[in-house]
Amino acid sequence: LTLDSQGQLTVVANGVSSTTLTVIISDQYGNRNYGANNELVFTKVETGGATGTVILPGSIVTAESGRAVVVLMSGTKTGQVRVTIATNTATDVLTAAAIDLSLIAGAATHVEIEVNNRTSIGLKANGVTESTVTLRIVDDNSNVVPDRNDVVTVGISSSGVFNDGSSELVLNASGGIATTLIKSKVSMPVDEYLLVYPGWITLTGTVTGLTAGTTSVLSYQGAPSRVALSSRDNKIKSGDSAGTQVYGWILDSDGDRVSSANNTVTFSIVSGNGSLDSTLEPAIDGKTAGVKLTGTSGYNGIIRVNGESGSLTAGMLEVQSSLTGVPVYVELVPQRSTMTANGTDNMVVTAYIKDIDGYVMDNSSSSW
Repeated sequence: LTLDSQGQLTVVANGVSSTTLTVIISDQYGNRNYGANNELVFTKVETGGATGTVILPGSIVTAESGRAVVVLMSGTKTGQVRVTIATNTATDVLTAAAIDLSLIAGAATHVEIEVNNRTSIGLKANGVTESTVTLRIVDDNSNVVPDRNDVVTVGISSSGVFNDGSSELVLNASGGIATTLIKSKVSMPVDEYLLVYPGWITLTGTVTGLTAGTTSVLSYQGAPSRVALSSRDNKIKSGDSAGTQVYGWILDSDGDRVSSANNTVTFSIVSGNGSLDSTLEPAIDGKTAGVKLTGTSGYNGIIRVNGESGSLTAGMLEVQSSLTGVPVYVELVPQRSTMTANGTDNMVVTAYIKDIDGYVMDNSSSSW
């Protein structure tokens, strides 16, 4: 068997284009055998992960006068395929023939967007976990058009941000593909446990002259799992009315703040000598208001505070209560570490007068 495609070795994978194959039955000298009427079967082997590249004849093809003409229709997927023609029976054995075809993409029509390395639910809303976004310039059958190196403008909705913190990016596609990273948005100022914005993150990809692409991924939070406690200071002066503020946080099993939680936290002192100005506080956005802890006058030791909320795992905090020292230095603590240089942004800077051990001095009358 010999096979001729008349030079049509490249076909557009659009389900419409085709290539014509002519099969000749020849003798050992290459002469066509006009008396041959063999039955022929076609098989294919697709490489590089391709499937659906060409559609083979659905039945046996019979050669007439040593010749058969077959039209192979393209599928809708790009890739490489080897088509082999052989005789139908084991006793009717002729040397098989094969030809390699390339199925290529058609003209670019639109942009497709895919969010990768995500969970089955979506993207964890913790302001840290990132997902890769892949943008593809494709034809009508979602085949990447490799000769397109366009500028792609990518937008993201308010529940998410790109890895550089922006809400819009301009990317250069290479070989029809561009990638970037996204994560869930967090609030400013940044607390010890981040306040996030769960919800649907919508992405759009735009290329001039093509239909824009869009997709959405859910930015989700875990269910409340445990209570965590934190304090403004880890050391206080016994008998000092300033004390320190203790906060309760509602966290999921991954240790991320559950911003939608409004559980009530019960605070109690389980050991040590001290007092709390409140023992019951509701969480707002997964965080309670500060409860003031003070050490009993003359007590030098550890005060352990417990925080409970129903069936959630309780949280524990230790604060050192120490005897009063003398004022030594001033510590300035900004509300956050960065500011926007726009002439209107502002923040609170708190000044603490502390002793040599780092305890806040409430009884100091210093001024500045």
